[in-house]
Amino acid sequence: MKTAPAQLLEQLLAKLDSLTSEEDLNTTQLQKAIDLTAASLEEVKKQVTLTGFADTAEEITFFKHIKPEFDARLMHFLRLTHLLVREPASGAEAIRNYYGIESKAIDRYFDAHSEFYLYHRMQHTYLDNYYFVRQQVPYALHPYNYYWMHDQHFNAPMSLQLATIKAHEMMAAYINHRLWLLAQQLPAGSEPATERPLLTWTGSKAALTELIVALQEHGVFNNTRVPLKKLADYFSKVFNIKLGNIFKIYEDNRLRKKGRKPFLDALANSYIRRLETDDENSL
Repeated sequence: MKTAPAQLLEQLLAKLDSLTSEEDLNTTQLQKAIDLTAASLEEVKKQVTLTGFADTAEEITFFKHIKPEFDARLMHFLRLTHLLVREPASGAEAIRNYYGIESKAIDRYFDAHSEFYLYHRMQHTYLDNYYFVRQQVPYALHPYNYYWMHDQHFNAPMSLQLATIKAHEMMAAYINHRLWLLAQQLPAGSEPATERPLLTWTGSKAALTELIVALQEHGVFNNTRVPLKKLADYFSKVFNIKLGNIFKIYEDNRLRKKGRKPFLDALANSYIRRLETDDENSL
């Protein structure tokens, strides 16, 4: 059973998906995302203050897997707003250089915090009781980690640093996508090339939606949870299908009376059948 903070996170991510799903984000959308995330985080703080944690394992889960997701998105939206406001208006080359500088800054951060970054990426747990349990830590032990400047009752020693890493990963994904969009822009006066898609999706839209949502939830793109609309647009382009409103299709899938993931089940069965056939042929 999911805890109340986990449910709030799930609700927030669903709202942010529809709010920040446009190809070209603007500061108005970002301000709404900031307000929404901040309000959700405040609600989570009230719940944690009121109920606390059942045990150390629940506290670690919260400060390692739940709260950093709120904090990271708030950091990302604030930083992205700042970047968009200052984005050059003098052409694609200036924009590429602008985001190139930001990318190098992100790389420097990862290099400077490589030990903890490796701990995060390798999904280690052996220091979780130290990193993600609230405690009084002597300031001298963490000269570069200023978590103690915030509410120590609502932060663990490394929860904010983990959120910062996640925020940088989100920004790196945004920059890569922004640079990709710039690369697709045609020089003035040139004609767009008409390329025939190599593959066409011939399954149902409901089946493709099952696959896209599962991939999004599993976080296999850009080390983050890519907005659903962005994934839908990408799959539509690559597989030559007009998917339409993926949120509506997903809602129809969710409300199915019988079997909510028939395509994913069939996909898994097909994979197992292939393994078994190859096992038999190899004998």
